[in-house]
Amino acid sequence: MLREPKEDSEKIKPFLNRFVFLDFCLWAPPNGPTTVGETEHEAVAWCTKPGHGSRLIPRGSLKGVQFMKTPDYIQVVGFIDQTQVNLKSDDSGGEMDPHGADLRGNPLGGLVYSNAWSGDNKTNYKQVIQWHE
Repeated sequence: MLREPKEDSEKIKPFLNRFVFLDFCLWAPPNGPTTVGETEHEAVAWCTKPGHGSRLIPRGSLKGVQFMKTPDYIQVVGFIDQTQVNLKSDDSGGEMDPHGADLRGNPLGGLVYSNAWSGDNKTNYKQVIQWHE
């Protein structure tokens, strides 16, 4: 079920769609400018395409993207004008993972879904158990 994008979305569930190269989400602060370290517990999903009920990464923010899929993992790396997703221009990042220093994960309640291992079923998203941003 597709959902309309929401500029004030507090959704924290990113998606990775292996069937559409530039259909992925990342976590970034809900408000800013700020740093990952200051807001990793409250980050929200920012996506490249509508349909996930999250915020949209503004057009022109992504400067280069590389997508890689192996039998064991998928990876999206690239360059972004991070000021467009509420991060300070000089922030060098941080870590988002399902563990976190307090074992509650960052962002709190964060889940990741992907259809990278769903065969030919483009709508069969499964929860990713281990992830790292």
